Amino acid sequence: MGKTFVYDDATGEVVTKEELAERRAKRSPKTARSEIPDRTVERGVWRIDRKTGDFVSLEEWCRRNPDTSIGLQIVKDIEPYQNIIDGKVITSRKHHRDFKRAHGVTEVGNEKLLRERPFKETPGLKDAIKQSFEHLRSGGEVPRAKFTQKEWAKGFE
Repeated sequence: MGKTFVYDDATGEVVTKEELAERRAKRSPKTARSEIPDRTVERGVWRIDRKTGDFVSLEEWCRRNPDTSIGLQIVKDIEPYQNIIDGKVITSRKHHRDFKRAHGVTEVGNEKLLRERPFKETPGLKDAIKQSFEHLRSGGEVPRAKFTQKEWAKGFE
């Protein structure tokens, strides 16, 4: 019979049962356990059986839960709806995708995150901010910017 391998919680390694007992005895002789439960390490796909709380192989889990399917899933087509842009009826997923592409719309929740662009410093921005703070500290009014919003936005392109 082969060796029994167990997981060493302290080091995160998989070691033999005997080696783990020796390690624990070295770490703390008072708390070293003489009996370590047998847990063999096996390759495969595992699931937790909610009834027993044990890890079981996927094959065993499927045998225990025959009413649960994990195979191919077929999704039905969407129900027809009237779009709010031009009032036409959308009747299929393909029609829905083509409509979104043609009108440049995106469904809520499917937005693409904007990629971060490297920051390009706007000339004179630091000085303008310092002057604004100094001006406000001395009791002055909020100054107007010396450049337009478009000029400022060019620093981010």
